Amino acid sequence: MSVSSRSLLAFFLCATAINAIHAAPATDLSNAENRTAYTVGLTVGENLRDRQFAKEALLHGISDGIDNTSKLSEIERQNVLLAYQKQLQEAQAKEWDSKGATNMKASAEFLEKNAKEKGVISLSNGLQYRVVRKGKGSKSPKATDTVTVHYRGTLINGEEFDSSYSRNEPATFPLNRVIQGWTDGVQLMKEGDKFEFFIPSHLGYGVNGAPPNIGPNEALIFEVELLEIK
Repeated sequence: MSVSSRSLLAFFLCATAINAIHAAPATDLSNAENRTAYTVGLTVGENLRDRQFAKEALLHGISDGIDNTSKLSEIERQNVLLAYQKQLQEAQAKEWDSKGATNMKASAEFLEKNAKEKGVISLSNGLQYRVVRKGKGSKSPKATDTVTVHYRGTLINGEEFDSSYSRNEPATFPLNRVIQGWTDGVQLMKEGDKFEFFIPSHLGYGVNGAPPNIGPNEALIFEVELLEIK
């Protein structure tokens, strides 16, 4: 999130809304113009609700912006906005780190328990897999091969974040252009096989995750059906 992309946009929208209703009472919603202005202002207000701005100062600033006046110099304004942006970034980083620690603990506990499940095989790099169905193929792909697969990806809580089955269309890609857990795991398969992979975060998306669906340090579960090796 940046000041320019969200916070400032909210300010500009709010100013636009107030400017639109200056000529008529704010409570007069009998015409489309005022209803539109009120709705825009209401939406902006809802978006700013959790920002904990001082309401009086916020509205005063909007009013001064409409009247083309300011109690702060341009340099002072820029310094305030830069400080606010830094504050937002630090808060986001703190929240992300906290979420990452929580996910790492939950993922480790899940994988430790899952390793004891019937049919689950654990590799030295932390990857776990289970053979769902053996196919009739005799060839396994290399990391440099291109493969066609059907797959379904879920978080450890069962929430689905991606699925070629849902799109009713298999995916084709070079095996060395995906996460390491896929590259390592699919090489264990032969055409026609269906495996279930349990991928620790260091073989997945790691601390960065893949927002908005995959958070930091999340273990992932993939059902993979190897259809073809190109």
